[in-house]
Amino acid sequence: MKNSYVVRAQKFIKQILPCLSDIYNPSTVDREVWEFNFKHNREIRMDYGAARICLMTSDYVVKWDYDEECVSECGGCEREIEVYNEVKADGYGYLFAESNRFEYQGIVFNIMPRIKKTGYRDKRMDIQDLLTMDEWDYVRYNITSDLHRGNWGLKDGHPVIIDYAFTLDLTETW
Repeated sequence: MKNSYVVRAQKFIKQILPCLSDIYNPSTVDREVWEFNFKHNREIRMDYGAARICLMTSDYVVKWDYDEECVSECGGCEREIEVYNEVKADGYGYLFAESNRFEYQGIVFNIMPRIKKTGYRDKRMDIQDLLTMDEWDYVRYNITSDLHRGNWGLKDGHPVIIDYAFTLDLTETW
């Protein structure tokens, strides 16, 4: 029986972490992930934003915070996990990629399923065109305004938000 993506992601974190000399430097992580891919015949893709680094495999994503100042301004792994629990309790969890917390060697990681069709290419359509009015109102008035094409994708033809740590309450302190 195949392990769940969460268990496999936890094993992956334990495998790759010793290969990363500075997990808080995106350039270093990018180079060392490339080396890891070469040595282990993997195809891990690395990306990063203002606050977090993200490693993407074929079916799961691992995120961690690398810039604490930006985390306080635009959210990080802990905030994304809190938000997922909130939206799930509100009955809208299906609109968001599941967020699983994993702490290893004092570092909090966020494990999510990989949503592959991000950056939706149809310029005539955006996420609000794919949601019901109720869903759209919930997302934009309760969760986030950071819904550019790179922060959501399609799974089985339905929109799924993959980056939702930057919540509206964080913008109130600006």
